[in-house]
Amino acid sequence: MTVKILPPVVVTGSRLLRHQLRLLEQRCGLDFDYCDRLPQARRFAARRETIILGHDVVPLVRQPWTCRGLVWAATLAGLDSPRLPALAHRAGATSIVALPTGASVAAETIWRTHVELHRPPTPGAHR
Repeated sequence: MTVKILPPVVVTGSRLLRHQLRLLEQRCGLDFDYCDRLPQARRFAARRETIILGHDVVPLVRQPWTCRGLVWAATLAGLDSPRLPALAHRAGATSIVALPTGASVAAETIWRTHVELHRPPTPGAHR
């Protein structure tokens, strides 16, 4: 059985954050799915490897998000609020990424989650 790998889903209404996430999308080599509202994206969450919640929607989350991989909160560098870590934890986020400064680490982690973990094993690699 082949598992279909779905792209990360991004939930944000912020134009500036969406622009930074599009640059991150290009670095990862993946096509992200974008949603403006939480209910719109919640139905896709269980099947995704990565969910990225924007700093504008994190305070609106009442129940933790879960998926098959990573749940992140994303913010713009310089906009971090002292409440963001507590709100991100309540939303189920395991990490907070400040863009554009954290883009290289985020791109590598997302790429590894989506590509390397789902690559078929190399014959003879575990001998």
